[in-house]
Amino acid sequence: MSDAPGGRLARGYARLVVALRWPIIIGWVAALAAALVFLPGLGGSAAAPLSDIVPSDAQAVRTQERALQLFGSSVATDTVAVERNPRGLSRAAVEAQLRAADAANRTRGIRAAAPLLNVPLPGVRWRERDTTIVTYLFPASDLNLDARSSAARAYLATLPPPSAGTTRGISGAGPARLAQWDEIDKALPWMEAATILTILVIVALYFRSVGAPLVTLATAGLGYVVAIRALAWMGEQTGNGVPNEIEPVLVVLLLGLVTDYTVFFMAETRRRLRHGATRLEAARWATARVAPLVFAAGTLVIAGALSLLAGKLHFFRVFGPGLAVAALVVTLVCVTLVPALMGAVGPWLFGSSVRAEQASAAAAGSDPVDPPSPTRRFVRRLPTAKPVAAIVVVACAGLLVLAALGARTISLSVSFIPSLPPGSEPRQIAGEAAQGFAPGILAPTELLLESPGIGGQLDALARLQVLYAREPGVAAVLGPAQTGRDAPVGVVTSRDGGAARLVMVLRDEPTSSAAIATIRRLERRTPQLLRQAGLPRGTHASYAGESALSAETVDALLRDLRRVVVVTAILTFVLLALFLRALLAPVLLLAGSVLAFAGSFGLMSLLLPSVLGTHDVVYYVPLVAAVMLVGLGSDYNVFIAGRIRDETHRRSLRDAVAAGTSSASRTITVAGVTLAATFALLALVPLLPFRELALLMSLGVLVDALLVRSVLIPALIVVSGRASWWPRAPTPRPAEP
Repeated sequence: MSDAPGGRLARGYARLVVALRWPIIIGWVAALAAALVFLPGLGGSAAAPLSDIVPSDAQAVRTQERALQLFGSSVATDTVAVERNPRGLSRAAVEAQLRAADAANRTRGIRAAAPLLNVPLPGVRWRERDTTIVTYLFPASDLNLDARSSAARAYLATLPPPSAGTTRGISGAGPARLAQWDEIDKALPWMEAATILTILVIVALYFRSVGAPLVTLATAGLGYVVAIRALAWMGEQTGNGVPNEIEPVLVVLLLGLVTDYTVFFMAETRRRLRHGATRLEAARWATARVAPLVFAAGTLVIAGALSLLAGKLHFFRVFGPGLAVAALVVTLVCVTLVPALMGAVGPWLFGSSVRAEQASAAAAGSDPVDPPSPTRRFVRRLPTAKPVAAIVVVACAGLLVLAALGARTISLSVSFIPSLPPGSEPRQIAGEAAQGFAPGILAPTELLLESPGIGGQLDALARLQVLYAREPGVAAVLGPAQTGRDAPVGVVTSRDGGAARLVMVLRDEPTSSAAIATIRRLERRTPQLLRQAGLPRGTHASYAGESALSAETVDALLRDLRRVVVVTAILTFVLLALFLRALLAPVLLLAGSVLAFAGSFGLMSLLLPSVLGTHDVVYYVPLVAAVMLVGLGSDYNVFIAGRIRDETHRRSLRDAVAAGTSSASRTITVAGVTLAATFALLALVPLLPFRELALLMSLGVLVDALLVRSVLIPALIVVSGRASWWPRAPTPRPAEP
């Protein structure tokens, strides 16, 4: 049996869980029924579109609030109405828009509306002329996304029907995120069905039976429903609504994890049955051998999920505990229900051939499996020679490092609108606005300038406006050059004269990596531009708007990434050290996980332009993938390292590595292929972050299962020798009966 910590305890647990198999099965069925009846279903957060992803101390938010205080208004909004006719808008259409905007405060839920027509303005050249009008809508701040969308639709309903050739609709970050949720809701049933079918096919082919995939699906379905309901209940109790973006990831993660763990149990049970064990003996053996490994792997996944709490972004602080709760439920299901099912129906899961082998071995009183031939034994032992293993380590590590270099081409973005499929309304309407004005027109950037008496320095402000308009990435700047000296107080200058503002329209979509790069460059250039314009020293400049907020979000993500990676590494090392009772082996396993993620991320970066047509990676994809891949890699870490350590009690190190790798690699391969296939099904959600996650997670799981765990880790253990298990190397012990 496994040389896991508490081996005697594991054997006692195995006897107990198999003895109580029927109460356990009935108990989990009752838990499923109770979850369906008494616990809520998972629902998405209805918060404002950026409220759960931006840093709580975002400077861009403070700047927007300061502008509202000083000017009584702000250009920042997440909801925009757009009307465009490429042949030109009629005078009647423009007047209707102006009347509607003037009466906007009488539309329920809309406090104000600010229209902008692409007419010629001093110092500004739009892409088109007199074809497009964008109206910035300012819904009541207490409305959720659904209510804001309804208010925007009500505003459009006050307009006369559009003329032939005119496109009219709603766009902006708010409608874009609502559209993302709609796409998730539409794709989720198809993704669930495809995941179930994939698991059925792969498990059926591996075990060559009908019973094994049915048990896998029953276990996965039960674990998924209970975990999702528990997660929704936890969200209600804590007041933290779970974002809709989590559910597709949880579907494939939960179903994939349960499948992994169930395959481990069933493979070991089948092996013992073929050796002639009875149904209960095989179930007890498999439970004692696999349950500690599954418990260890589940604990590592939970620890990795909780490490997200080291980040400060709300999205991760919700996703982390949610993932941990889901992993906890899955682990409990797998270490109780699966052994109980193995004890209840073991031989009947694997077809008549396994039952025939079981009967033959039992009658003969010996193992029916022939020992490997000298040639096969030589082939298995060849990679365990130190010189060969050293070459394997250098080759694998070099290949993964080389692949990781591809990540240099990646840029991070927030990308609400570009993440949508081309046919969605917010993306189509955003395209119309970009054609008439510039891509940044939906979410202009507000530059707030504060200095005593700055409101009276219109000439210097006009010079600053010209300087900004010349900067790369800036399409237009609105300010005193357009309003003139007779502009009403509160438009360009504040009522007290101590503040002024410019409004910039960027050349790129406001939440894209290009727009983020432009904002960062402008922030660096601001002191020099203020001096060139002749504004007084000490003028304070700050930026508001979605581009500035997106830049801060990406910066916060990078800070979170550093913290989370350190915490994840520490937790993973400590837990691996406890489970393996060694200090060097956990370092080797952790190094393998880091190389696996780095190489996979680099490969994804190289494939991204040709597969998805972009270099942008949505900001949360790398961190979510890193935590999940390190956690999921722990399954294979614990499984293969535990097998090798177990074999060292009975064999030389070379034979232990050969035997442990051989017995574990096929199961790991099947589990890895299944998990990679389920993650690939995330691509059925037609949103950029899910397709990026699908690509990265599929590559990561395959690299981990097929290269790192099956090839690199055994080679590292061979190179380091018995020192891998320092300070407590395994000692020989009698074979288990």
